[in-house]
Amino acid sequence: MSDDLPPDLERLRVVERYLELQLDAVRARIADLTGGGPAAAAAAPEVTWVVELRRTPQGYQPSVLHDPGCFALGGVRTERLSTADAIEALAGPRARLAPCALCTPERQLGVTVDRG
Repeated sequence: MSDDLPPDLERLRVVERYLELQLDAVRARIADLTGGGPAAAAAAPEVTWVVELRRTPQGYQPSVLHDPGCFALGGVRTERLSTADAIEALAGPRARLAPCALCTPERQLGVTVDRG
């Protein structure tokens, strides 16, 4: 099993965070099925992250990840991502988004991003 894990600390942290989110979801489902529904319902709702779309000659392309309350989003095209997808888009093996320099979503998601 350990041979299947990424060799570097950064990607291991991404895997760790993803598994924490999955474990929380499993525990909430178990609580629902065993009569612990009200406790599970009181859990914080999933944050939906916001992707800024930039206009390119090929059309609008995903470019920057934002916290949903970021004030830099005024008047730009956006789409939404789940937390797991946001982590993957910032720090996964096929990272494709830059984090917003103002709202720093990578801190909230617990991932390290090279800004260089």
